[in-house]
Amino acid sequence: MNARAAAVPGIVAALSFALVSPSLGVTGIVIAASLAGWLGAGRVGVGRIAQLIGLGMFVALGGTFLRPMLPPLSVRIVGQLHTGWATVAALALLIGATSSLIAKPIGGRLTPIAFALLGFGATGGTETGWRFPLLVIVFFAITAWARRRSDGSDRGVLRLSRRDYATLLGLAGAAVAATALAAIALPSAHEWAMRRIMRLGPRAQTGFSNRMWLGSMNGMLTNDELVIRITGEPTDYLRGVAFTRYAAGRWTHDAPSVPVRNIDRTLVDQPKQTTLAFLDEPERYFLPLAARHVAIPTAEALATPLGTLEPVAASTSRELSFTHGSRHRFAPIRPTQADLTVPRALRRPLAQLIEQVTSHERTPAQRLSDIERFLRRNFSYSLDVDRPSQGDPLVHFLQSDRRGHCEYFASALALLGRAAGVPTRVVGGYRVSEFNSVGEYYMVRQNDAHSWVEAWIPGRGWTTYDATPSSGETVTSTPLAAALADAARVMIVRGLRYLDGLSTWQIAFPLLFLIPLYFGARLYRSRREQQRLEDGEAAAFESFVLLSRALEKRGLKRAPNETVSAFARRVRAAPLPGQLSGELAEHLRWYARLRYGKPSDERRGFAPRTAELCGQLAKR
Repeated sequence: MNARAAAVPGIVAALSFALVSPSLGVTGIVIAASLAGWLGAGRVGVGRIAQLIGLGMFVALGGTFLRPMLPPLSVRIVGQLHTGWATVAALALLIGATSSLIAKPIGGRLTPIAFALLGFGATGGTETGWRFPLLVIVFFAITAWARRRSDGSDRGVLRLSRRDYATLLGLAGAAVAATALAAIALPSAHEWAMRRIMRLGPRAQTGFSNRMWLGSMNGMLTNDELVIRITGEPTDYLRGVAFTRYAAGRWTHDAPSVPVRNIDRTLVDQPKQTTLAFLDEPERYFLPLAARHVAIPTAEALATPLGTLEPVAASTSRELSFTHGSRHRFAPIRPTQADLTVPRALRRPLAQLIEQVTSHERTPAQRLSDIERFLRRNFSYSLDVDRPSQGDPLVHFLQSDRRGHCEYFASALALLGRAAGVPTRVVGGYRVSEFNSVGEYYMVRQNDAHSWVEAWIPGRGWTTYDATPSSGETVTSTPLAAALADAARVMIVRGLRYLDGLSTWQIAFPLLFLIPLYFGARLYRSRREQQRLEDGEAAAFESFVLLSRALEKRGLKRAPNETVSAFARRVRAAPLPGQLSGELAEHLRWYARLRYGKPSDERRGFAPRTAELCGQLAKR
């Protein structure tokens, strides 16, 4: 056996690793170990138990020492392996190099070759253009050579005919062609499936714009389509848009959107974070007022001075993460005159109402709480609201109807707060109130759309107030059947997103490996079957020699130039007791079929029958 030959695939895999490694230090260690495994191949005597214990310690300690030498898991560099794949590749190649040094490794000389294959496969974890397909062909060619040189005892498989080599060459070509096809087709098929899975169920749309008319949320509030899933730390109010100016039943703002392109893509070393997954491309990003750190995978967004974020055209992310706390970035600006402005037509009725509800002697926080309590106790929630044909709908709500939904309550609270001297803004977004206990995440639907107020309180800054009677603190659980169905959908999406993180050649590599493996196994089985038939033929010949000797003792000797068929005819005509001559003749013709016909399973039972006939001849 040639132990050095088995170490050669590890050197090729180490060179492939060097092309895509994110760490020069780890690359040096892997290449040095691979060369040492080749130079000292088969020179270390280690028992099986010691090998198993050493393997476990090697994986644990190797991962511990390699990890600090590699970039953080959150870092991805084009053309280089992600840290996870780099760790797998380096450990596999180091274990393979170590097994090359052992005189009798567990699994024989296939062990270093197998670990080299694992390490080589992991190096396909990033896009390298034409280099990786070329390396695949080179690696498998060298592996086949190493397998033949390292285990010369496997004569039945290794000594193949020209036809066998032609078959293997054709299979290798077919594997490469199939892999190339898969490299093109699988990513496209994955993207198609990803879109379909993500859109299972009704198509969700968020309906928030830069203007809000009283009553514009009616359609959303009666629609239970799912729009967002939330994992991680719980949250309550998700703000998407803020308004500062009110006129005749319509809220607007004049805050410009400014591109920001240095947003974190992920939150590193932030265990307590919340992640929002949008079911479709959002028109707006939704964040709580107290979102300290924000991460968006596209690293860019449009930010407004009111503390809201919007996607950049053609660069929309369906996911964002944040941590809770005072805003580190994208904080709403301090109050302006617009946050205290009350339309002239509303000043008198609102002032009269303020005199009944609170007084200016109370603090701003107390005044807002008085107004909030007044609205909750004296007004009722209803989706069945008709806007008056004339006059301001908010005045109609406060003085006549006293029924409305969140837009009316938020507008009343904001304008009454301004009339009481407190800067306020109306905010539109979602109220998080449904928990999926099966998947352990929150679910936000269209009918969770909500409006509330943010008021500027001295010493506290912008603070959330909500006067809508139905917006309590209760979180409901998703019905079991719906929770199970949605949790299953999430598991499928996560699986597809895992595939989405793989490179083209990582997806196609198993096909490249399994196709030759499958056909190679079939070829091996065929060769084994051929060997079995040949062994059976040898056993039949030995039985025929014994039978010939027994017949010779009875005076029936086969002539040197006599065919088996002619000998059988002569035996049939011999004066033997009973039907023995016919049985012997038929048995000789059976041997002729086995010896000169096509290989078959007809040989089964030949040897026992020969022994039986020899016994009968001896008795008679």
